[in-house]
Amino acid sequence: MSKRTQGFTLVELTIAIAFLGVLLMAILTLTITAGQLYVKGDTMKTVNQAGRDFSDTIRRDFLSADIEKISDVIVNPLGSGRICLGTVAYLWNTATLLNDSSVQGNAAKVTQGGAAKPVKFARIVGAQAPSYCTAGPSGNYPMNIPSGTTFTELFGGTDREYALHAMAFSKMAQNGKKGLYRVFYTLGTNDVDTTELDAGGYIRCKTNDSLLANFNYCSVNDFDTIIRVGGAGDANE
Repeated sequence: MSKRTQGFTLVELTIAIAFLGVLLMAILTLTITAGQLYVKGDTMKTVNQAGRDFSDTIRRDFLSADIEKISDVIVNPLGSGRICLGTVAYLWNTATLLNDSSVQGNAAKVTQGGAAKPVKFARIVGAQAPSYCTAGPSGNYPMNIPSGTTFTELFGGTDREYALHAMAFSKMAQNGKKGLYRVFYTLGTNDVDTTELDAGGYIRCKTNDSLLANFNYCSVNDFDTIIRVGGAGDANE
């Protein structure tokens, strides 16, 4: 009496292996997608938090300032800029300028220390602040923050590489030493050639049909706020 051997046929094994392969590919795809979405979300969170912290800082500085002591915004066409509020000075380089390694670009950057390291957005407080908005005998403004000068880099202290893409200050109203300013700025990640101007003139991340797009990491956000000037001494504050 013969015994039948129990087991799987070659067809059954092939189907089982194919099913297992498809299942593993689906799990791998979901894992990679989840990781990419996490990085994207974490980057957006970092940019938004940095923007809110920056808004809080400049709001306090403007509130303590005398509107008559606020200088005009001084902007270099290549992307650096500065504004002084009396005892506070802001100096910055845009992301475009930070990524510009040309001779003209390097000459237009605001730097700090003997190594001439470019700043992103420096906040200088003290009696020396107004000097950064005062042109020298040659008509040029100070481009280097000397070693030993106390300043705060407002867009540092994170493992996410981000920078200012655009900045604009405009005075809306004035009544004596008080007034209102509008501050508009664009903050985002700082990867070379991953952003572009849209039809409205706003900076955005390049779409996925571009070879230079980086959807998983690129994040850009606009911040627009109205700030009071000279109200810190009000009795009702």
